[in-house]
Amino acid sequence: MSRSHLRDAANATIGKISQQIAEHQQEDAYAALLDKSGRYIRINVQDIVIDDNIRRDVDQGSARFEELVTSIREKGILEPPCVQIRFHDGLHHPFLVYGQRRVIAARVAGLTRIDCLIRNEIDGKGALASLQLDENLTREDLHALDIAEGYLAMIEDGYSPEEIAARHEKDKATIKRYLKIAQWPRSVRNLIRANLDVFPTHVLFNQLAGRSAFYTEEQLRQAVEEIIAKKKSGQPVAGKDNEIRKLEDRLTDRFGGKVRIREKEGSGSITISYASSADKQKLIEMLME
Repeated sequence: MSRSHLRDAANATIGKISQQIAEHQQEDAYAALLDKSGRYIRINVQDIVIDDNIRRDVDQGSARFEELVTSIREKGILEPPCVQIRFHDGLHHPFLVYGQRRVIAARVAGLTRIDCLIRNEIDGKGALASLQLDENLTREDLHALDIAEGYLAMIEDGYSPEEIAARHEKDKATIKRYLKIAQWPRSVRNLIRANLDVFPTHVLFNQLAGRSAFYTEEQLRQAVEEIIAKKKSGQPVAGKDNEIRKLEDRLTDRFGGKVRIREKEGSGSITISYASSADKQKLIEMLME
């Protein structure tokens, strides 16, 4: 082969390699966002990977979700979701950190690109779960089972119950009760997850978590099935008014200690429990704000 032919062949090979590199760089466009942590970047909504999210279920048929879709269609997303750029299958992708309902609603609303906060500095599943809990607990619509599994992810990543309690301003007894729920057999948790509306926090805490240490797996499953059967037959699962129960749940999450409301004919009392003098002081400070 002549020298000119060798040169032409080499140039062709170099050109082909350069084209392949350029195509790969174009395909791996999200690699350019690795140093953009803390910034808001417009991202293709279909590219966002929803994986390991603290919120396992989004009821797309609920009135609240439909209202969110309408709001996003008319006004856009007011609070951008958060993503982390990760390397997966040879390319970088935006993985969702929080804002799952907003991302799904944006897709349903027909949006193609949305602003997202980039948080690439998050390290470890425990730190990720903690951030997701912080974000979702402020919205007051995260189910207790999701909270429990989020706390368990933090434990598995090396956090202690005391550290979780301090980080999320809960008393240690509450954290341990959530952890007990997260460690129930998967079959039991799946049964509860299939009937989330039957198991608000007060039912999980009072009727199951407080007694589950004395149950075998089969007895726990039977207890769950009995609660579901009562609900479906129209029998009251608990004697207290449902609105009072919901308020107790919200106040328990707000103050970190168990809240009980007793009411009769318009008057009554509200009791807040605490586990230590430090919890008492924190509670006083919150009430005095």
